[in-house]
Amino acid sequence: MIERDRGKDAPARIEELVNRETQAWDRQDVELLLSILHPDMVWPWPPGASAHDPIDWVLEWGRYDFERWKRDWQELFDTHDLMHNRRIIRRIEVAAESDGGFAVVDVDTLWRRRADGVPNHWSGRACKIYTRLARGEWKLIAQTGLLDYSLIKRGTRNSAQHANKNAGALVKDPFTKLQGQYLAFIESYTRLNRRPPAEADLQRYFKVTPPSIHQMILTLEKRGLIARTPGQARSIQVLVARDQLPSLE
Repeated sequence: MIERDRGKDAPARIEELVNRETQAWDRQDVELLLSILHPDMVWPWPPGASAHDPIDWVLEWGRYDFERWKRDWQELFDTHDLMHNRRIIRRIEVAAESDGGFAVVDVDTLWRRRADGVPNHWSGRACKIYTRLARGEWKLIAQTGLLDYSLIKRGTRNSAQHANKNAGALVKDPFTKLQGQYLAFIESYTRLNRRPPAEADLQRYFKVTPPSIHQMILTLEKRGLIARTPGQARSIQVLVARDQLPSLE
C-alpha cells in the first residue's frame, strides 16, 4: 500500500519541483533554485538548440557544488534582467518502482544584460530527470540542455544526417583554409558561449562586410558544412567533427 501511494504521489512531487524551479528563476532566488538539486547532479549542455548529437555537448560546470553554483547563478541575476520566463510541462513519466522519473519541459526564458542590452535567450525542450531519496524526498539529478526538436518533426535534420553519412566525402573534398577558419570560429564561439554566433559576431571577428559574411554562410550551408534553422536567429550548427577542424588563427 505504501509503495502504491508513493507511485500515485510521484508525478505530483515532480510537478512541484518543476514549478519550484520556475518560481526560483522568476524570483531570481538562488537558494530556492539550489534546493531542488541532487548533490550528485552533473549537467551536460548542448552548445546550441540544434546540437542533437551529444558528441558536441560540453560540461560548463563540474559536479554540483553549492558554493560554486550559487556564485555563478547569482552573477547571472546580478548582471541581467529577466524579460520573460515561460515554462510548460509536456509530460511526466515515473518508473514502475516509483523511485525515479522525468519531466519534459518546454522553456522560453529571455535575459538581457544590463550593461549593454545583449540578450541571452534560453529556448527549447529539456528532459529533467528526478530521483527519490531514501527518506522520500525528490531531487533533480540530471537534465539535458535545451534542444529544438521541431527540427526533427519538420525533417530538417536531413542535412545533418546527410553530412554524417558522407563524412568521408568531407575528408576527400576538404574545405578551403578560409572556410575552415569560419567553421573553427563558429564551433569555438558556440562552445564558449552556449549559443551559436550571429552574423554580426562573425563580421566583428573577421573584419569584413556583412554581405561577405552572409555569402560565406550560404556557401558553407550549400556545401553541407553547417546547418541552420529557417527563420531562427543564432541557429548555425557546424556539421564537421571538431577533430577535423583547424585551429583558429
